[in-house]
Amino acid sequence: MEAKELRIGNLTECYINGELKNKFHVVDADDIKIFLNNDWYVLKPIPLTEEILLRFGFGKVVSHNSKLYAFDGFSVDANESYCTICYKDIEITKIKFVHSLQNLYFSIKLKDLLCDNI
Repeated sequence: MEAKELRIGNLTECYINGELKNKFHVVDADDIKIFLNNDWYVLKPIPLTEEILLRFGFGKVVSHNSKLYAFDGFSVDANESYCTICYKDIEITKIKFVHSLQNLYFSIKLKDLLCDNI
C-alpha cells in the first residue's frame, strides 16, 4: 500500500511485531505510519473479505459457484485472489483492499462508503 492511495477517512490496520493492535482512520496521508505510545507503527491495508463487504451493506447475489455481492450499482466478484469490481454491469478494475473499494466508491458516488464496525 502506498500513501498516495489513501484518502482521509480510509480505514487501515496497525500491526506491532506482526500482531494486529488496532484499526485507524487515516488523518494525514503524507505517510502510512502512525506515532503511538512514543513509537512509530506501520499501517497496513485491510484485505477485502466477504465479512467486510456485508458490513458495508453489500448483499450476496445467488449465483452458481460464485462469490458475487451487490450494493448501490456496484457488484463485487470475489472468486479470485482479488475482487473484480463492476459498476452498472461495466467492469472497472480489480482490487484487494478495503481502502481501494472506498476510494473507487467515493470517486463515482461522491460520498464515503461507510460501515458501523470492521
